[in-house]
Amino acid sequence: FVDLDTPLLLAEDPVIGGYD
Repeated sequence: FVDLDTPLLLAEDPVIGGYD
């Protein structure tokens, strides 16, 4: 699951946000 709508909120979790 990659939520591109809220990358900043998920930035802490690269597994979920995809942003390490």
